[in-house]
Amino acid sequence: NLYRNIDVNLSVDGFYTTGTLPYQMLKSIPGNIDLIAREKTIRTLDFNSGFGDRLVSAFCDIDLQDELFKFSGIDFLKKLELTTSVFINSAFSDISPKSSSILPVKIITYKNPLTEVGFSIGHVLFPIRFSFAWRLNHKDEGDFRFGLSTLIID
Repeated sequence: NLYRNIDVNLSVDGFYTTGTLPYQMLKSIPGNIDLIAREKTIRTLDFNSGFGDRLVSAFCDIDLQDELFKFSGIDFLKKLELTTSVFINSAFSDISPKSSSILPVKIITYKNPLTEVGFSIGHVLFPIRFSFAWRLNHKDEGDFRFGLSTLIID
């Protein structure tokens, strides 16, 4: 807990190997399918877009609940009971020369970490949030994504 109802959630995941891995054993960066925006994923990245046998991903989510609108002092916004969260996500992936030599196809890696920021907005009574995410780098592959996230599926 940070302040009143504001929570900060930090999640870091890693995978590293020194041996040779076949294609089907490579770790992928968690991405999303079209409009679905799940928590703890790179929201501007498509499903199974980045692979490697050396991978680190970090997800920071600041759940502001309705505190942002309470601080605004605008009565109309206070009564709407809208909730917001802010996130910053980053992922690094690489592949060893041993694993790369046996692969049948060339895969996408992110040696310069892929980083994005964004926010989600929803309502207290509805389990669906609208997410907006922007890439801070690697913009040639798409720099903005809108998605729907649900609190029911984790």
